[in-house]
Amino acid sequence: IYDILVEEGKADPRMGLSENHYADYWNLLANKLPPDSATGSDPENMHKRQFEFLVEVCKLKTTDYFLDIGVGSLRGTRLIIPYLEEGHFFGMDVASDLVDFSRKRVASTPEFAAKKPRLEVDDRFRIQQLFPGQTYDFIFSKSVLTHLYPGSVWEVLTRVRPVIRPGGVYYATIFKDNDTKVFRGDIGKIWFNTDWLAETADVCSWKMTEIGKTNIGQYMVRFDPI
Repeated sequence: IYDILVEEGKADPRMGLSENHYADYWNLLANKLPPDSATGSDPENMHKRQFEFLVEVCKLKTTDYFLDIGVGSLRGTRLIIPYLEEGHFFGMDVASDLVDFSRKRVASTPEFAAKKPRLEVDDRFRIQQLFPGQTYDFIFSKSVLTHLYPGSVWEVLTRVRPVIRPGGVYYATIFKDNDTKVFRGDIGKIWFNTDWLAETADVCSWKMTEIGKTNIGQYMVRFDPI
């Protein structure tokens, strides 16, 4: 992907992938592959597996206000839209092409359109600006922290904290490597030391709990507001 970005003049050949390339990276994948394949593995079944995990394991309720950070093509959470009450699904993503695809998917599916989900593009996790006055019972991000450097993880945790409701919860996937001091990798794939992540969460007024591996892949952690 980096080589293609360089060829198209969207990346500096003297530097590796950075967060400046994040939107280009995902938009390029969305144009080179079917959107559901571009956003991860098992495109045919991930939405079923994530629905089971979020509803049966995490106890997502129909009345919850739900925010999907990194909504992508709705590959994973599209079954959540008809499950929730009308106006309770919110999604955001850095890739405009993926959000456009998701909006078209919603518009062409009556059971999705009837629930009036809101889908927006943003590259800095400006949740309060995207959805003014809205707060959430349940926030979810799969394959988001796995592509962010530590400074951006901090930004996510600080920007999510003001919009979580009392008793709300934030689930996120990561790649874990406690043999590294803080992190290793680049935006293609980043591993974190979970001790560092828990300490960072605490400073941002979260308590982090390690859930571990789940049926939807990667390593799951849970953040509860404190």
